[in-house]
Amino acid sequence: MPQGTLQVSAPINARGDGTCLFGGGLGRTYIEQQTSNVAVLKVGGKGCRYNGFGLGYASVQTSAQTSANAIESLNLWMSQISNMVIVNCGRGLWCPTAEGSNYFFSNFCFNWDVYLPSISGIYIKPTSTGNTPTKFTNVHIVADLGGGTVGTLSEPAVYLESSNVVFDVLNVEWLRCTNTSGLGLGVIKVRDSIATFNSLYMEGAQSAIDGGAFLECLGPTGGSNVVVNGWNVNNALVVDAPVSTHAYLKINDANTKVTINGFVDGSNVTTGTFFTFLNGASAAGQQVRLTDFGTPDTDGWNQMTGSPPATIIQQPTYANVT
Repeated sequence: MPQGTLQVSAPINARGDGTCLFGGGLGRTYIEQQTSNVAVLKVGGKGCRYNGFGLGYASVQTSAQTSANAIESLNLWMSQISNMVIVNCGRGLWCPTAEGSNYFFSNFCFNWDVYLPSISGIYIKPTSTGNTPTKFTNVHIVADLGGGTVGTLSEPAVYLESSNVVFDVLNVEWLRCTNTSGLGLGVIKVRDSIATFNSLYMEGAQSAIDGGAFLECLGPTGGSNVVVNGWNVNNALVVDAPVSTHAYLKINDANTKVTINGFVDGSNVTTGTFFTFLNGASAAGQQVRLTDFGTPDTDGWNQMTGSPPATIIQQPTYANVT
C-alpha cells in the first residue's frame, strides 16, 4: 500500500494462507474506516504477514459500537502482525469464540500502539482447543485525553481467555476500566489461560470498580497459570465512588496460580481499603509465589483478604502478607 491516508467504507478482507499486506511504513500509511461500527481489517490463515501501517476510524468509536474492531482475527496461526498504530477504535484486536472454531496460536505480534480504545485494547478468546503460545512484543495501550483526563474502557484493557500468550514489554497507561460490559474486574484479566508478562508497566491505570484489581486471574474451568517477571505500578489513582475495596492482584477459583518475580509500587492510592491480594472466590487451591516483591508501601496494601485465603507458597520476609 502506498503512503498516505486510504479511506475505506467496508472492512478489508485480508484472510487466506500466505496473505501479505504491507504499508509504506509506521505512521506513513493509514487506513481510515469511514463507516462506524464495522471492522477495519480482517485477518486469518497460515503464514500471513501484516506490517507497517495504521488503522483507525473517521470518528471516535464509542463503547456501544461493539463491532468497531480495528483487527478481527479468525483462525490465524504461524503469522505476524507488526508495526501497527491503531486509533479511535472499540477494540484494537478482537479474536472471539466463533461458531465452529477460531484458533489463534504461534503468532508473533510486535510494535503495537493502541490509542484511545473505548472497549478493550486486546481481546483474545479463541475456541478452547489448539491454542499453543502466541507472543506479543512491545505493546502500548493508552487512552490519555490530555489535561489530566483519561479515557474510559468498558472492558479490561487486555482480556485473555482459553489462550496461551507471552507479552514481552506491555505498557498500559492512562485509562479507566469500568466493567460496564460485565466482562471483568481487572485492568488486565486472565481467564482459564496460561499467560506470561515480562516487563509489565502500568501508569495512570484505574479499575474504577468496587472489588476490582490491576490484574485479575481466575478459572473457572481449569484455573489460570500466570507469571509476571517485573511489574511496575505507577501513578495509579483509585478515587472513584463507589470503589471501597481494590487490589493489585485478584484471584478467583480453584487451581489458579500466580508467580510474581519483581514488583515496584509507585502508586498513589488515596481512598478506600486496598489489598495486595484479594481472594474473590470461596474455592480453595489458589497459590501465589512471590520473589523480590519490593518494599512495602504505606497504603495498607500488604495484606491478604478473602475466605479462604490463597496459599502463599513463597514470599520474601519483608512482604508482610498475612
